[in-house]
Amino acid sequence: MKKLAIVFLVAVLASVSTFSNNNDDVKEIDLKLRKKIIELLGNYKGNLDSNIKTTVDFIINKKGEIIVVSVDSKKPNVASFIKNRLNYQIASIEKLEILKTYRVPVKFLKQN
Repeated sequence: MKKLAIVFLVAVLASVSTFSNNNDDVKEIDLKLRKKIIELLGNYKGNLDSNIKTTVDFIINKKGEIIVVSVDSKKPNVASFIKNRLNYQIASIEKLEILKTYRVPVKFLKQN
């Protein structure tokens, strides 16, 4: 019985250490993905009354292309801008999960 308890304890410790190491990879992928989204969006040329915060939900297809699922924005011109700039653009980031929904916050700042 003691051997079984020791084996169980070793298995639990091994699985915990495995999961904790993957968290850094996820954070790194998220940072790379956010930088890529910012690069692809570029500067918004339209007029803004104020700063706009929005959230973009998208997936990566088998070709590595970004497919925008939804844009949480009350401004239709901003949502259209995001969809036009991001849809079918190559993400070119390793270790992205195909058909997983990613969510990235985006902020547009009003120029003075």
